[in-house]
Amino acid sequence: ANMGNALSFDGSDDKVDLGKLGLTNKLTISTWFNTNSDKAQRIISSVTDGNSNNYFIMFDPNQSQGRQFKFNIRDSEVYASKSYTAYTDGQWHNAIGTWDGSTMKLYIDGEFISEKSGADLTLHNINTHLGYTGGGGGSYFFDGKIDETAIWNKALSANEVTALYNSGVALDARANSGNYNSSDDLIGYWKMEDASGTTLTDVSGNSNDGAISGASWTTGVESTSYDNSSNKSLSFDG
Repeated sequence: ANMGNALSFDGSDDKVDLGKLGLTNKLTISTWFNTNSDKAQRIISSVTDGNSNNYFIMFDPNQSQGRQFKFNIRDSEVYASKSYTAYTDGQWHNAIGTWDGSTMKLYIDGEFISEKSGADLTLHNINTHLGYTGGGGGSYFFDGKIDETAIWNKALSANEVTALYNSGVALDARANSGNYNSSDDLIGYWKMEDASGTTLTDVSGNSNDGAISGASWTTGVESTSYDNSSNKSLSFDG
C-alpha cells in the first residue's frame, strides 16, 4: 500500500515553523506521530519569547506516572492516564486535543483519554512549531516522524475524532465525510506530501505554509489521500 510521505526529525535541531495561525479562544489539534524515543519532546508547540506556554502536545517522562503525554492550553493541561511507552513503540499514533474555550479533551488513536474544564483562556497570536518548543522555551526537540497535522478553530466532537482516526488510516480533513463535518473550519492542514524541499504546504487553502529547518522527508502514515493540492482549488461553492 502507498504510505505517502512524512517529515523525520532527528531530536537535536530539526523543526518546522508554521507561523502565526491567529487562534484565540478555541481549537482542535490533530497530529500523527511515530517515535521510539523516551526523551522529553514536543510534537507541536506554541510558546512566547518569554517562555509562556500558548499550547502544545508533548511527551514528558519527567512528570509523575500517568502524566507523561500532555495537551496544554496556556498551562491548563490534560494528561494521558497510561504510561507514554504505549505510544513510543515505533508505530504511527494519532493525538487530538480539543478545546471549546473552556473544556479541554485529549484523544489518542480515536479513544477519549481525559478532559479538564475551566480552561477559560485567550491565546497569544504567536508562531506555532512542529518538532520543538519554539519561543523562549527549552528545546524539547522531537525524535521521530510527524505526518498529517491539522488545526481547526473549533472544538471537534468525539464522533469527528473517531472519523479522523479512521481505524488508523488518516482521513483527508479537506473533505467532510461521515461524522466529520468541519472541513470549513480548518486553519491549517499539513498533509506532508511535498516529498522534497523546505516548504511544508498548507493544503487548507489558508496559505499557512511551514518553513522546514533540518527535518527530512520519509515514509508517512497510511491515509485516504496523498494529494497535496490546496483546498481552495478543490472547492466548487456556488
